[in-house]
This record gives sequence, C-alpha cells and structure tokens, in this order.
Amino acid sequence: MPQTPPGTVSRYVVRDATTFRQEPTIVGTKVMVRDIVEIWRSGVAPEHIPARLFNLISAAQVFDALGFYLDNQPEIDDDIEWYRSHPPFNVPAELRLNPLRKEVALTIESTRHEQNTELEWTEDS
Repeated sequence: MPQTPPGTVSRYVVRDATTFRQEPTIVGTKVMVRDIVEIWRSGVAPEHIPARLFNLISAAQVFDALGFYLDNQPEIDDDIEWYRSHPPFNVPAELRLNPLRKEVALTIESTRHEQNTELEWTEDS
C-alpha cells in the first residue's frame, strides 16, 4: 500500500510546508487547489479542467480538490483574494504550469535580443 505523504488532508490534497504560503496543492504536482477553483468558477466543467492544466492532474484529483474547497471555502477564498491583491504573484495556472513555459520564455528573450541587435541606432544611420 502506498505511503501517505506528510501533510495530506484528503486523498489528493496535501499541505506542503515547502510551497509558497503553504497552500493546499494536489499531491505530487504544483497545482494548487485555488487554481482548480478559479478555473471551475470561470465556468469550466470539472471533467474538462485536467485538459486546461496540461493533463497534469486527473478528474478524480479535480473532484477531490473541489470537495476540499467546499469544506474549506473561507481559507481558499482568502488565498484567491490574496493573490488578486498581489499582482506580481498572481500568475494564472495555465501560464505557471505550462510545460513549454521555459522554452517560450527563452524564445521570446532570444527574439527580443535579435531585434534589439538589428534595430540598434547609430549616429551614422
């Protein structure tokens, strides 16, 4: 039988002391319960949320997280409000969890560098 991770509060939700603000997360992922709640509140059906999160989680994990939310609504709502009031930290899950995020950032940075090099203005121009 698999060992239950420390801090587990439900089948798939854990409180990890190493995460920022010690938010409830899905075990073994960087997906926060608040991520799932915000996508759900935007009108996405629970069974479609895994696809929105790059299939990093299962439908069972989504339903467990929503159950956890319903049992702990004031806490999760406070987390959501904290992030909304601190824009530098409020990165949507679809961006934060995107497996191509680093590659895209490197491509953008490379493109910016190339454009700046090509567009440098000189006195002779």
